[in-house]
Amino acid sequence: DIDYFFEQRLILIEKRRAASLVTNGLLDNKSIEMTGFMLALEFDEGLVTEFLLVPVMGACSHKPVPPANQIIYVKAKQAIEAGSPYMPIKVTGMLHITPQEKDLYLVDGQKNIEMSYTLEDTLVEPIVSTF
Repeated sequence: DIDYFFEQRLILIEKRRAASLVTNGLLDNKSIEMTGFMLALEFDEGLVTEFLLVPVMGACSHKPVPPANQIIYVKAKQAIEAGSPYMPIKVTGMLHITPQEKDLYLVDGQKNIEMSYTLEDTLVEPIVSTF
């Protein structure tokens, strides 16, 4: 029965969505240091203060959007140079569980991205390759 399979598909989609929103309460209000890739939300003369930290290069723009619980909205302590659009970075700051949505503007349009965590007043350091 094809209707049964479509129904099961919708149930599976909802289960996966719910799983993508699960956060780890042990991380709330904890100081962390983490690496990832910067996807700038706003540019001001080549400088960035707000961006998404994603776990893989090209996420959101060239690859599927990671689950919300793998994306961190970052507000940098100081503006940093945007550099490469997929710049690897290290962030240090206080992590908060704050589910929200932001618009990411891309060359071919915009995407509404869900995220589960926030880092504010964050120290951001580029990761420099040594090879």
